[in-house]
Amino acid sequence: MIERLGHDQVGPAGREGGDRGRVLRRRRDDDAAPIAASRIASRTSSPLPFLESHAVAFAGGTAKAGARPVVDIYSTFLQRSFDQIFQEVALQDLPVIFTIDRAGLVGADGPTHHGTYDIAYMRIFPNMVVMAPGDEKDIAPMLEFALGHTSPVSMRYPRA
Repeated sequence: MIERLGHDQVGPAGREGGDRGRVLRRRRDDDAAPIAASRIASRTSSPLPFLESHAVAFAGGTAKAGARPVVDIYSTFLQRSFDQIFQEVALQDLPVIFTIDRAGLVGADGPTHHGTYDIAYMRIFPNMVVMAPGDEKDIAPMLEFALGHTSPVSMRYPRA
């Protein structure tokens, strides 16, 4: 059974909650499901490290079943699922939400974690809405928009 958004763990990039966590908890009655590449969020899950492609494919299947998956993933690691974003989500116009953490240069995390390409590759997918909040006040309204939108949405934000 897929964990509902009302639970505390949103994913590795959203453990502290912040605006994203508050919006997700407020919408606990929706059919939304958080999915993280390092942990597929379920009541009986085991850690599944480095499965970005599987997380995106799983999100597509979850969306086809009627849920609203939220894929919470570092920008640099989302690149590994380029084909799945296209085939399993965007081409089918499924309502999957990508919350893309570590957008831009991330300093101490090092160059392997710099998220500099997500805008370029997310823009080429059909049906994809690409958003980047100007500041933290934009996050909650953008996430509300994404949860109500019927096509794929990506929202990138820098390291907190």
